[in-house]
Amino acid sequence: MAGQPKVIIVLVEGDTELHLFQKMKLSNLISVKTIIKRNLWQESIKSYAITIPNKSEVLIVFDSDEINQSVRFIENVKYLKSRGHKVHLLQQTKNFEEEIAWCCGKKVPKLISEFCPKKTSGVKDFKRDFIACSNPITKILGLGMQEAKWFSRDLHAALESVVSMKLQFSKHFRLSK
Repeated sequence: MAGQPKVIIVLVEGDTELHLFQKMKLSNLISVKTIIKRNLWQESIKSYAITIPNKSEVLIVFDSDEINQSVRFIENVKYLKSRGHKVHLLQQTKNFEEEIAWCCGKKVPKLISEFCPKKTSGVKDFKRDFIACSNPITKILGLGMQEAKWFSRDLHAALESVVSMKLQFSKHFRLSK
């Protein structure tokens, strides 16, 4: 008897992550049911959790630059787990642009200047240009993105109680076919 198909839900914190994961889904690089923007540091997942199909895999992509609400974040993660979901944590050390820069072996200002040369001057401009980019996967791979590095660093110390849920991106997905 075959098992039920795995339903994968990706929760992302920001618009840049949402754009990138949507492009990955459209390019058939990831096989997920849906990608939802939710900030588990700032909001409770309880009202949304009832819409997640039973026994789903929930991948949580999050920043670690502002961890002052770690209690809420951990409660949200544990609540999802208590509902029978398999929860995976994909931490961006600091934030999206720092994580991508690190995976490309660059400093953030260099990443910004190379992503949109002569156009982008700062982080806000980079985020705007990244979201407007029709081929962000090709661009970050062209900048030297090493996908094995993505989400590979240790979780923030404030998340020690959920460290067993940490997942590296390369264990689940690929950026190229």
